[in-house]
Parts: sequence; C-alpha cells; structure tokens
Amino acid sequence: MAGSGGAAGGPTGLADVVHRRRMTRSFDPRPVNPTVLDGLVALARRAPAAGNTDGLDWVVLEGAGTARFWDVTMPAPRRASFVYPGLLDAPVVLVPVAHPGAYLARYDEADKAGSGLADEARWPVPYWSLDGAMAVMILLLAAEEAGLGALWFGVSHVLDYVMALTRGTRVRS
Repeated sequence: MAGSGGAAGGPTGLADVVHRRRMTRSFDPRPVNPTVLDGLVALARRAPAAGNTDGLDWVVLEGAGTARFWDVTMPAPRRASFVYPGLLDAPVVLVPVAHPGAYLARYDEADKAGSGLADEARWPVPYWSLDGAMAVMILLLAAEEAGLGALWFGVSHVLDYVMALTRGTRVRS
C-alpha cells in the first residue's frame, strides 16, 4: 500500500497499533483513569452501525462490579485450576449489549421498510452482532493505542446472569 511505511519502511499509525495488539491474559489491577475509559468507549461508539441504528450500549464494570462479574462467570471453585489467574485482576470489564429490537424498529421506518427487515427472521445475518463485533475491535485497538491491555472473550453461557448483575450499573450509550 502506498504511503504505509515509515522512514525505515515499517508500519506507522493504525498499522502499528494493529501489529502490536495482542490479547492480554494478565492484568495490572490498578484502576483505569475514567477519562481514558470514557475515551475508549466514545471511540468504540464510532463503529459502523447498520441503518445508522443506535442499538449498542456498553455496561462498564469497575471495582466491586468486576468482582461480581467473575463470581458469576467463573465461580471460586473453578478459579483454582484456571490457567490465566491474572485475567481476574482486570480493573474494568466492558460488556457490549446489542439491542436487536432497535434494529427491527429502525428497519420498520419509512426509508428502510422496503427491505423487509422489520422481521427478525428475515435477517440473513444479525447486523446487531456484527455491529457489536466491530465496536469491540475498535475498543481493542484503542486500548492498545492507550497503552492498556485488553481481551475479547465470550460469556454467552452465562449471559442472562451477566445481564442481571449489570442492572443498576453505569451504562454508556
């Protein structure tokens, strides 16, 4: 790609961040500066969204919220044999929450109604999941750029419990 190399021919800018990014499995437990955290979420909110739908929220768990998260997703008896104990030191857990209903409502509006996608069964791919994945990728890259470790992992096996524990927790929309 023209113009992508630095003086020594190496990657610069975004390419450098992409090359450096790794999944972190051992975290420094010190709190993340709230201004930095707000900036990361703000960048993630700039991800593409099908139909310009505002259908993704971020639940921000810090302090006691992260402890509750781990209690639900990895009960104490399982932790003794967990191969990445430093992962549990993460000072922040960000949970992206996609709202399929927001997409169905958006695609029922006049300018999108002709697509037929106001009916969830007609979506060949659930764009709310894709939009959430893109936002997570932006978040991972932004965390790397900010000098923070980050990790993507799934909690679908306990999603109802995770959603229950996040009620009353700070949500960034």
